[in-house]
Amino acid sequence: MKNYIWILVFIFLSGCKSQIKQEKEEEKLLTFEVDLQQLSEKGFDDFYELEEVIKLETTDRSILGDIKKILAGKDRLFISSWNHPGILVFNRDGKYLYQINKQGKGPGEYLEITDVLLTEDPEELIVYDRSGRFLHYDWEGNFLREGKMDSYISHVERLPDGGWLTDHALAHTSSFRDSLYILRASDSSGQYIQGTVALPVTKYILPLRMVSNLYQNEGRYYGIPVIENTIYEYNYRDAEFSPRYIYQLRNYPVPDASKLSPAEMMKPFIYDYYIFNSEYIGENTILLIAWRGGVKENSMLTLVTDKKSKKTEVFQAIVEDKKNELPLHRYLQHTGFKGKVVAYTHPLELQQRTFSDAHSVGARLSEELNEESNPVLLIYKEKESF
Repeated sequence: MKNYIWILVFIFLSGCKSQIKQEKEEEKLLTFEVDLQQLSEKGFDDFYELEEVIKLETTDRSILGDIKKILAGKDRLFISSWNHPGILVFNRDGKYLYQINKQGKGPGEYLEITDVLLTEDPEELIVYDRSGRFLHYDWEGNFLREGKMDSYISHVERLPDGGWLTDHALAHTSSFRDSLYILRASDSSGQYIQGTVALPVTKYILPLRMVSNLYQNEGRYYGIPVIENTIYEYNYRDAEFSPRYIYQLRNYPVPDASKLSPAEMMKPFIYDYYIFNSEYIGENTILLIAWRGGVKENSMLTLVTDKKSKKTEVFQAIVEDKKNELPLHRYLQHTGFKGKVVAYTHPLELQQRTFSDAHSVGARLSEELNEESNPVLLIYKEKESF
């Protein structure tokens, strides 16, 4: 009987060790080598499959232009546009409902929207404005309260415990000397907890914005500092940053910004290499935008990495869903569409093209919309195999 019990204990412990080993394997650092000059023969629709099309209603009060950010709540879509000072609200079918426009200098008003967040419990819309304030509204636009961060933020994510995950601009980080980091975690009051990717401490205010990008999916939080081409994951339970994915670019050396002097960092060459934005980090793939910033050129590329094979396919910046004949004007981040890639297309782009299949999604949309219609949201899911 004792032997039987010991056998069960051994099997249980072996199972635990196996599970821990598997979890550690899943959490290990992955390195991807990329040749940005080698364009892929595959297409976007080899990796992603169109799941939903949302036509946003066009009225005199709901004209969007280019979409900056979209947030999906339980029954509503909150959309920030480059052409509108407020937030336009639609239902999940695309019908226009109302707008939240609190731009101004009075109590409960923002100067200009830098970023916007949405929470469901409680139902709050959080606007971060360029003066460093967080303004909380309910989903109807009623002002609730205000908070403050100690430095300029480019993007922000809300953590489950009420804290903040932020990325920062180098030109505005002089206010916290002991925590000069691009990626930074803070508590609910804005107090610094942890950071990664240290910036050189200088007494100068540099006219250079070293902006990273944030992405949240299924409780995992990621950031890409532009100077490292590394995707960091933030574990909010342990308050810890760790590198998860590294992109090594062939023929494009990345300078070490920590070793550059203030004068060197102000030279144009600092941007003469590719820098990344994370658009989607899923179970099977990573979708990135890479652009080369420089004086003479400004080219953009789309990258899709198959995490299993570690191979990255490189496409032209504005790719096309060839199967459905849809030009993808832009990907949208932080959408609330969990586990989905969200893009949009402009009706004008559809009007200007010739379709090979009169029954394709693109051809049908071209017939239904006109040049003044709002953009069309395109929701994609990962394919299980490529």
